[in-house]
Amino acid sequence: QHFQAAQQCISTWGEVQFSPIYIIPCRDGIGENYWNSACLLQVEMTVEEMLQQLKQMEVDSGRVRPSHQISLDIDLIAWGSDLSQMQFNPKKLPLALDVKIP
Repeated sequence: QHFQAAQQCISTWGEVQFSPIYIIPCRDGIGENYWNSACLLQVEMTVEEMLQQLKQMEVDSGRVRPSHQISLDIDLIAWGSDLSQMQFNPKKLPLALDVKIP
């Protein structure tokens, strides 16, 4: 339900394309499998505004940090005015396999 709510919310921000949903095992073997998807979003928001909105969606879903109670995890991996000028979030590099797949 949290995943679907996040997709619906993000869809209201601008033009968006979502990848298929992939079921990914929990990285450390503790906790539920992840539903993972990527999106390409065209939106008029700053990076800071986007991060604030994404983290608020995590809080609203009941996410508890730090814990294995991860109801929602949304990361901003890259941004830019077009695909040729993408900037990558250095905190997310190198990209984990569950990020590369979608």
